[in-house]
Amino acid sequence: MTHDSKKLYKKGQFIPEMKQESTLINGLLGKQIKLIRAPYGSTYLNSAQIKKVKEEKYRLLDWNIDSEDWRHKGQPQKIVASVKEQLDKFHKISPVILVHETEDTLKAIPGLIKAIREKGFEPMPYFEDNDFHMNFIKDAGL
Repeated sequence: MTHDSKKLYKKGQFIPEMKQESTLINGLLGKQIKLIRAPYGSTYLNSAQIKKVKEEKYRLLDWNIDSEDWRHKGQPQKIVASVKEQLDKFHKISPVILVHETEDTLKAIPGLIKAIREKGFEPMPYFEDNDFHMNFIKDAGL
């Protein structure tokens, strides 16, 4: 519900906000969605929070490419260039690209799709039943 790392992770609001947002989305869609992306990824989550996420049967998704759309305001071409450069590092695993819902990102989408396809990948949605993917911290067997 917020994007404030101090509030979410240091003041313990991640789990309550995750539940609040899930309830809101579930009400709007009319079905239960258990896939979540933590603001800033799993970077700030501690073992207890990860354990709680799993106990609640949520699926936590991280990304492995940051489009940097938050950095390149008013410059959709730089968003595309950033992703294109990062795609060069992917050969054996699929890229998961972080984007935000901004006008600049929307303008960059055609260029992003072209860059993704030029690198031999096909854009696909990420569904709840896909493999659990954590990129920033190790799962520690939880």
